[in-house]
Amino acid sequence: MKNKNAEKNMVKCTSANFITAQNGKVGWLMEDDEIKEIANPFSASYETILPDNDEIDEYARMLNTDCETSIEDDNEIEEIANPYKAVCVTSLLCDDEDSFDCKPLKLQKQGVLDDDDEIHHPATLSSSSSTVNPPPPESLSIGNLPIATQSGAKHINVCEIAEQIQQKFIVNALFEPKRLFIYDEELGFFNQYDVRAFALFLRCIYDGSEIDHILRPSNSATIFQRLLTTPTIQDSLDAYDRDQPFVNVLNGIVNLRTGQMVPHSPKNKFTSALQGKYLVSAYTPPQKFNAFVEKNFPLPEDALLFRQVMFYMLSWLRSAKLAFYLKGEMNTGKSVIAKLLRRLIGEENTSQLRLPQLLGRWGASGIVHSRLNISTEVERETLTRGSELKGYIALDPQPCEFKGENFYTAILHTCFLLIGNGMLRVNPRMADTALLERFLFMEAKNPVSKEEWDTDLLEKLWLERDAILTELIDVGIDWFQSGMKFIETETSLKLAREFKCPKGSIGYYLDECYNAVPEGREWTCSIRAGFEKWQKENGFSETFNRSEFSDALRLAATQRGFKSDKFRINGEGPRHGYRGLVSKNHRVHAIVS
Repeated sequence: MKNKNAEKNMVKCTSANFITAQNGKVGWLMEDDEIKEIANPFSASYETILPDNDEIDEYARMLNTDCETSIEDDNEIEEIANPYKAVCVTSLLCDDEDSFDCKPLKLQKQGVLDDDDEIHHPATLSSSSSTVNPPPPESLSIGNLPIATQSGAKHINVCEIAEQIQQKFIVNALFEPKRLFIYDEELGFFNQYDVRAFALFLRCIYDGSEIDHILRPSNSATIFQRLLTTPTIQDSLDAYDRDQPFVNVLNGIVNLRTGQMVPHSPKNKFTSALQGKYLVSAYTPPQKFNAFVEKNFPLPEDALLFRQVMFYMLSWLRSAKLAFYLKGEMNTGKSVIAKLLRRLIGEENTSQLRLPQLLGRWGASGIVHSRLNISTEVERETLTRGSELKGYIALDPQPCEFKGENFYTAILHTCFLLIGNGMLRVNPRMADTALLERFLFMEAKNPVSKEEWDTDLLEKLWLERDAILTELIDVGIDWFQSGMKFIETETSLKLAREFKCPKGSIGYYLDECYNAVPEGREWTCSIRAGFEKWQKENGFSETFNRSEFSDALRLAATQRGFKSDKFRINGEGPRHGYRGLVSKNHRVHAIVS
């Protein structure tokens, strides 16, 4: 159906009229050099041409009365809103057969609205109908970066987009695991992206609805793979978050050697920043935090040790090669400490694997990108596999395995905090091993009653986060410059002795049943016979074969200063034994077979 009034008012569209609006949308240049956007009887994402009188109501009425295209009460026109998913440019043509031509930006589909409100493809068009198809531009300026397109605009130029990203950002690639590290100048650290996260990153730097069809998952994966295999940006996972005397905060980097703050730099290769600022000038001390520490760690040396440990867990230092154990009764603030640490570090940069998960097959993979792992309720667990945990703490290269990805090795720059109401149980076979020397113990005291319980304590502490960070970093600067030695407290040493020599262990048996006497001596077979009898009398069921007993006894005796040797006793022997100890009950010799 023809409309002469509309024909007079419309402007013939040519390629010279094709422009890109400031908001990233595509329209046609009118005679008055203005692009008008109908708000719009078809879809909010469409643009069309207004008549010269610029009246939307009249144009809509024209469509309704003359073109027999009804606008429903729900403001929808069937088949028009939107068969091309907001990627088509619409224009009213001025030929003999007025029609609505809907042409996608990438020339994938074309259709005409007939009187019966049906969209037909070009195969059904009459010979008299004509369309104007302006050539697409070579590149569309979208967001911060232009999209490079090939001739014909059917495919994006992957190589050019990869080069654009490298020119605008500092990009490093890790082939195993398949990650891209891209530096964020505002935050002051590298963000890491897998292929899915990288697709979201692309949509942030190339914004606009016009690229929905350009940055498809297949295209973003191709760009990701292109960057991943670029030789000039290859890097190693061990280079990130490595042991270094710098602390990354929101307003800069604190140098622990000098105590000065310097600007953010990609050279340090941080992948996160503490969620607070370091206050260089005078500041108000964190009163709530200090009151909390003084209540739960009443002895000054215990409070200082707690602050030193807090700083170490927040920092990027890992050369102490220690794990930390926080013991305390219920309602002593252990969970508040754990939650505060996670907030300050960033919850996405921490993990909460329990000991069985941590020491399992996927344990290393679960903490490879974590700066702090917090294991709670450890008093319910028994430490049976110490070699894996020792390797984590000692910064030994660990095998990492992700489901569906290749196997690789990495050094875990992760700190470990164990929290429990009681002491972690240790398998007697593992007692007195070198692993147990790598634990540092703290104890929270003075549990609060339900009447004193402050449910908003964490939020109150969070309001003081800048002052808390500043105070802990100042403690850390003194600790670092004095040789990085944690203060020894009587509470810590007492818990360490309890942990290293649990009841039922060989070390505990030597402390209970033997005296250190320089002239004393006992055969290994006598010690083993007495140990087995002592186990039965005290209800311990752990059994040791000969090799396991010899290894455990050697460690326990060496730690207590007993020397291994062969000697005679009362003319018998020589047999292997240890010098420097003697049985308290003097009945062991009678058991010797």
